[in-house]
Amino acid sequence: MTAFAPLAFAKLHGLGNDFVIVAAEDWPEDIAAFARFVADRHYGIGCDQLLVCAPASTPEADIRMDIYNGDGSRA
Repeated sequence: MTAFAPLAFAKLHGLGNDFVIVAAEDWPEDIAAFARFVADRHYGIGCDQLLVCAPASTPEADIRMDIYNGDGSRA
């Protein structure tokens, strides 16, 4: 089990899925390991996917959202 620094998050659910949302400035360097840890329903928060919100890279959008599956892969 890996230890990560405390961070602010929100957990939401809908239509049978649950998600943990964090701000991009809070995420650790190894996001795949972090996603696996957070998704673990025994030792982490437990979720289907991790959503990482960051500032938009284009003027047409308000935010950018990166989605990681529970196995650490990018959706």
